[in-house]
Amino acid sequence: MILVDPNIKYIKSFRTYVNQYKERNDRFYLGIYEEAFDSFSKYVTLLEDNAQGKNLPYGWSAYRTFWLEDKGEILAVIRIRDKDVEYYGHIGYDVATLKKKKKGYGTKILELGLEKAKKMGLKKIILTCLDKNWASQKIIEKNGGEMIKTIENDDGKLYYAYEVRL
Repeated sequence: MILVDPNIKYIKSFRTYVNQYKERNDRFYLGIYEEAFDSFSKYVTLLEDNAQGKNLPYGWSAYRTFWLEDKGEILAVIRIRDKDVEYYGHIGYDVATLKKKKKGYGTKILELGLEKAKKMGLKKIILTCLDKNWASQKIIEKNGGEMIKTIENDDGKLYYAYEVRL
């Protein structure tokens, strides 16, 4: 398993990945990935622009996207921001399907993402997850995360913030 940059050659695999969110009617991730169905080449270009700080939604910081790939299949996605963003930290990642859960893909993509973050010059990473997201808590802790605080957002949702020193 390796991290790859988004690329048009993964169109079929990535759309298969995103379709798993459709099957679960997961509106959050469908919103993130909907542009991949409109025009995949434009979606890949948008991700490249976002990495350079271009065409970002208001208030967002630049971020790089990588896909966890194994034998041509996209297994997970990670986004690495160049600065800490409240409620979201430096890194966000997702594993789409329940069929892929408990296979270590979350742990692996975060491990590889932390290596990328270090190469990007980051010295410490803040990661957050909802207080009820026990799977992410375990993944973060397996990758050296230490809980540093609890954050409540404007909607009353609680997040745990973790720090990983690189």
